Amino acid sequence: MAEPGSVMFQFKRKGVIEISEKGEEALMAALEAGAEDASEEDDGIVIYTEPTNLMKVRAVLSDAGLTIVSAELQYVPVSYVLVEGENAEKLEKLLGAIDDLDDVTNVYTNAE
Repeated sequence: MAEPGSVMFQFKRKGVIEISEKGEEALMAALEAGAEDASEEDDGIVIYTEPTNLMKVRAVLSDAGLTIVSAELQYVPVSYVLVEGENAEKLEKLLGAIDDLDDVTNVYTNAE
C-alpha cells in the first residue's frame, strides 16, 4: 500500500459549485462571477473556482438568482483514467467498501 497523500499530485483542490440551471446565460453568469471553468451536465452546471474564491462566487451566483445545489471544496482529478468492463465493476465495489468505512469522509477518484 502507498503512504498517505502519495497520489495527491494527481488532484488539485478546487471549489466546486453545482447549480440546477442550464444554458448559455447561466454559464456566462458563472464565468462573470469569477469561475475558472464551468461545464454543463445532465442535472445542471458544475462550476470550478479557486479554493479561496468559492464563497465569493457562490454569493454572486446566489444574488443573481441561480439555484445552488451544492458548494464545497473538492479534490478534482488533473487527468482521468478510463476503466471499463469487469475492472469498472471491481473498482465500483472497492470504492463503495472504502466509502462505507467509518473513518472515511470523502473518496476521490480519477477513474472515468
